[in-house]
Amino acid sequence: MAVTRLPESVASLPLPPDVVPIPIVLDGTLRLPIDCKMIRRHQRGEGKQPWVICSPHADPAKKVALEEQGVKIVEAEVAPKTGESLSWPALQVE
Repeated sequence: MAVTRLPESVASLPLPPDVVPIPIVLDGTLRLPIDCKMIRRHQRGEGKQPWVICSPHADPAKKVALEEQGVKIVEAEVAPKTGESLSWPALQVE
């Protein structure tokens, strides 16, 4: 899984609430830990609700566990050729 994170010195800077971005994670198989920093920050009121975009075939128990932690789960179609990877055209917003 490719992960890109902000350097700690930048990620810990306080931002006004209207400037804080909504964290969006593309995680087809829901490998995101339920106790990750992004979720903890949201629970403490320091960040916006994370959105996790996953496959409809992702573990239902993990979906529930993440939702119980305050994560918004969005299911997206999978790519026809792989059956696992998220489909980029399905993620496009008009």
